[in-house]
Amino acid sequence: MRTRRCLFLRLTLSRMAQSVKNTGKRLSLEPRKLYVQNDSLYVADGEQRVKFTERSLMAISGLMTFENENYFITQAGRKYPIEGR
Repeated sequence: MRTRRCLFLRLTLSRMAQSVKNTGKRLSLEPRKLYVQNDSLYVADGEQRVKFTERSLMAISGLMTFENENYFITQAGRKYPIEGR
């Protein structure tokens, strides 16, 4: 599986976060597509995975929590677990 880095993150008007890859393609941050592997956050994009940069992680840090050895992201007032691999 190829890895591409996410350059930055924007929040849309609907308050659902979107990441923007270095190719300019926008990816919605669907919690079911997020996962943590080797202390890095990724979002699945078909057969590829997109690794978040430090800058993009800082941008969404207010949406993320770590409890009982598990990561969570909060979107639209709902808290979702992030899968670990």
